[in-house]
Amino acid sequence: MGHYSLSKANQHIVPADDPRRWPRDCYKIQVWKLEEKPSDVNLALDLYDDA
Repeated sequence: MGHYSLSKANQHIVPADDPRRWPRDCYKIQVWKLEEKPSDVNLALDLYDDA
């Protein structure tokens, strides 16, 4: 079981009628951003595997 961070973020909406539109020309909405936070043990094991 991991630990999670929940925060608000702004994301661009891709219009259904024009999916190739540049992000700067799209509207933004506020969404929830969910990120898994690794524990110290998992982080240490990842660093060990990378060495």
